[in-house]
Amino acid sequence: MFGSLSNRERAAILAFGGGALVLFLMFAAGALMGRVAAPAASVPVSESPAAEPARIDSERFLVEAGVFDSPAAGEETLQQLRRQYTSAWGATDPDDRRYHVYAGPYPSAQAETVASEMRARGLENVAVRPYAPRVQTP
Repeated sequence: MFGSLSNRERAAILAFGGGALVLFLMFAAGALMGRVAAPAASVPVSESPAAEPARIDSERFLVEAGVFDSPAAGEETLQQLRRQYTSAWGATDPDDRRYHVYAGPYPSAQAETVASEMRARGLENVAVRPYAPRVQTP
């Protein structure tokens, strides 16, 4: 394979291949560190409840999978849900200061289906709630 190439060409090919391998390994290590070391991102419901009033979206609903005393307590449930539902997320509610794990928002029928699936998987206290996104006021 390398028989007809000069020493300089062989060295260039090996340097290119080695560089590509190093870049791949750095990317893989970074991806692994991001998954292992970084806590799961949570979406805060509100920075300041007074600045961002909730408005009810009557056509979309959240499926509340659980309410926990802290994000750490809800992490396992959130990670399990993320394996099946890409819309799973968690947030600390400023009103009750507890960590809520949700999936959605979904249209009404789909929210009911997702809630039924969660109950069938053994999650207790699953509830469908109206989606109330926080909006900025001028």
